Amino acid sequence: MNAMLRLLALVSFLLLVPWPARADAPAPSQALRSDPEPPRPTIALTADAGAVIFGDYAVRLDVLLAPALSLGVSAGASHRAATDDALLEIDATLWCLGQGLEGAFVSAVVGLAWAGPWTQEPGITPRLGGQAGWQFLWESLAISLGGGAHAAFRGDGAILPEVRVRAALGVLF
Repeated sequence: MNAMLRLLALVSFLLLVPWPARADAPAPSQALRSDPEPPRPTIALTADAGAVIFGDYAVRLDVLLAPALSLGVSAGASHRAATDDALLEIDATLWCLGQGLEGAFVSAVVGLAWAGPWTQEPGITPRLGGQAGWQFLWESLAISLGGGAHAAFRGDGAILPEVRVRAALGVLF
């Protein structure tokens, strides 16, 4: 009877003692140095939600030309300075990490704003500026945060400096 109580106490002890969980170690990588790099996305299509704060609405297409360089085209509308303009911008973007459409970026932007007949000041306004920021890639999603400035060269000779904000969300191809 005494042996039975000891055995029952031992089994109870073993069941109640918190044992450390056995961690399943990840399998070692089978990758070799000679294996090619995984494919990187070469096209991003984004909608800029941050520019809405300043009255710009834009959709942007980026095409990767080299691991550290892309060309972008942006089309949209602007409601700055009490005008309603159609926008078209082209930019060259330097990707500082050299890993494609990911990481820190610096862009030079050239654009045109066309004032519609419904505004008081019809005509074309050239825009020149730059922006910098960071783009995160997550699966097939692109999240871009940044800012900068541009100058709008009005037809009457006035140069209007304007702030740029970029908080874009898009898809990768």
